[in-house]
Amino acid sequence: MYNVDDGLLNPNAQVSGSVDALKKHILNGMIVNLRDEMTLSQNEMAAELEACGKYMAEGVSVEEKIEALASHYAAQRIKSVKALVPPNYWVGPAHLKGMAIHARETVYVLDVHRDNIAWMQEYANQDMTLPSGDTVESGTVRTMTTSRAMKLLKELISGGVLPVVMILNWQEPGNHFQAVTYDTE
Repeated sequence: MYNVDDGLLNPNAQVSGSVDALKKHILNGMIVNLRDEMTLSQNEMAAELEACGKYMAEGVSVEEKIEALASHYAAQRIKSVKALVPPNYWVGPAHLKGMAIHARETVYVLDVHRDNIAWMQEYANQDMTLPSGDTVESGTVRTMTTSRAMKLLKELISGGVLPVVMILNWQEPGNHFQAVTYDTE
């Protein structure tokens, strides 16, 4: 199974080059933060390994897990955003956290499932304290109720803040993210 290009725009070389460069910056940041992320949240990193198709046997060292993820992210860096890729190359929670850290801005994702039930996730960055006492920046994710999400978005927009919102509609071919754009008015 690969992603499909149904319904997608075909970006020109300049646009795809810019997006590829941004993707590389985000992935570089994810690689740099792997050790800290593994320390802060081994369960999330185990889920990321599985999503990447890196199934690790019991007893595998933290170093081997970090190396497996770093190698996978390095392989993702060289894939163009225009390339058809298998699901283990699709954007997941770790990438969205990486985007929020890179942009220094909260990213909201509206996750619409086949039954038209939707959830909103809020990806952000936060200073966290490692067991050593060092403070590091880490990505966070929080699921919001529909009423909380609607209230928050209304407050932000009425206050003149146009948040980054991405929609993932599982009913559409390819399951591609779509970005919300705002009218100039």
